[in-house]
Amino acid sequence: MARSVRDLRELICVSRLTYHESDEEVLSDTDSSIIENDMRKLSLNNGSCNDIDNIGLHKDVHVSKKTSATGVTRVSPDSGFLTNSSTPSTSGSRDESQTVISPVPSGSSSSSCTKSPTKRKRKKKKNVLLTKHDLPKAAALPPVSGFHSISSNSQGHFDHSADLRQSFSFDSMLTYIDASIVANWLQRANENVTEMSRFCNYEDSFVQFAHFWLTGFPDVQRTSIYDMEYDILVDEFNLAFAVGRQSGKVTRKDIVNLLGAIYKEYPGTLLSSKGCYLFLNYMDVLSSDRTAEYKELLSDVKCSTKNKQYAQWLLAARSFALVNVWSAVLNFYRNLLGKTPVAGCLPLPSSIRLKNVHHQRMYQAIRADFVDVVHYLLKCRHVDPQDTDSHGRTWIFTAVMHNSANVLVYLLNRVKPAIDVNQSTDTGNTALHAAANQGCGKIAEILLQTPDILVNCQNPQCEHATPLHMAVMHGHLDVVKALVEAKADTTLRMGDLTPVNIAKDFNRSEIVQILTSSGC
Repeated sequence: MARSVRDLRELICVSRLTYHESDEEVLSDTDSSIIENDMRKLSLNNGSCNDIDNIGLHKDVHVSKKTSATGVTRVSPDSGFLTNSSTPSTSGSRDESQTVISPVPSGSSSSSCTKSPTKRKRKKKKNVLLTKHDLPKAAALPPVSGFHSISSNSQGHFDHSADLRQSFSFDSMLTYIDASIVANWLQRANENVTEMSRFCNYEDSFVQFAHFWLTGFPDVQRTSIYDMEYDILVDEFNLAFAVGRQSGKVTRKDIVNLLGAIYKEYPGTLLSSKGCYLFLNYMDVLSSDRTAEYKELLSDVKCSTKNKQYAQWLLAARSFALVNVWSAVLNFYRNLLGKTPVAGCLPLPSSIRLKNVHHQRMYQAIRADFVDVVHYLLKCRHVDPQDTDSHGRTWIFTAVMHNSANVLVYLLNRVKPAIDVNQSTDTGNTALHAAANQGCGKIAEILLQTPDILVNCQNPQCEHATPLHMAVMHGHLDVVKALVEAKADTTLRMGDLTPVNIAKDFNRSEIVQILTSSGC
């Protein structure tokens, strides 16, 4: 599933930025309704935003220019974005690829950013723009509860445990952001999401990555790659606020505080015991077509603002930060193992129809005997342990079909409430019937150790055949031995035939000896 640029542009029109007391908070129905209403108010299909270009965050965004006495062209901090009360001109243009950011002296009167944005007088702009970027004259964004002030440690990393409860606003800082860089962020985010989607939806790529991420990648290396990507984000944000940084209006502390609000998962949650699952869940959402979850994820920031443009920039920054880190980790994995994404999806047996992509991944994880991925899918409730496929096969039955011994042990012993090990499929076979047909003695032994197993379960659609009948017919000596040791009834009949009759008919002398020596 490839995301379009419009998806990301619509996302940054969300009009309510959320504040959470903790990452576990769930919005009430009332809060959800308010958010949905606010989103509709600022939809690209509403008012003057019905044209994507009018939002100002697009590939060909043009920035306002100022020329100093020395003739050096500088980019205005507003970079083409105007406040709701501004009236821009509409002539002239400049391609973002040619934009140059030069330092602006803090005392220069040629830059509108050298004065406090709340006190400076509004003057008629002489800048020229190609497109009108003003937003609908709707009510300002409501401020939310507040903001956890975020302190940084000696390494410059956020300490999300700091609970200082002081009000914090990024409005004055966002005056200095370069909108052309924000536009570039969105373009790059779109490209990365598309590539991520192609990879995650090709065959069992997601499951293979998940197994690597959960088991094959040491914690210390995971921490190192997160730290490296965070430092890269800091560099990106320093560039976006270059004018403010050069003029002394934006400090490194401002940058890390902003990152802490929009990239709140780092380092606390990502480096916690839940971090691996969080990473996979985000990757799942980013590469899916579940639009509601996608927008909710990319709009979850811990800050507040009353300015619609600033809300756009914050959401755009959130989108870029997440997508940039997630795609970088995935690219690291691909480069490490030589994984190349190709458009397509994993072909499943034509007789099997699964409900959704999570069921497909569960099937893939069981087939590969990846206990860690199975546990992740069940723990995060992506899959119900009681689910069955289109033929009524349980996950236990699927594990038996693929001789996945490790997953089978996990499903039999770790899943609560327990999966019915004796549940039959639409053909009448149980998992023990399947093990007898497959001929894997180890799988049969695992099943027979289950307290609730019915050793003599019969298939009414196959002349009441028991697993022993099937094992004898196929000549699976190890399974026959395991069933006899588990006290399988050797006198039951499949039609008119006992197991020993079947063994004799197929000239299986060794099996006849085992059956007769057991008292048959």
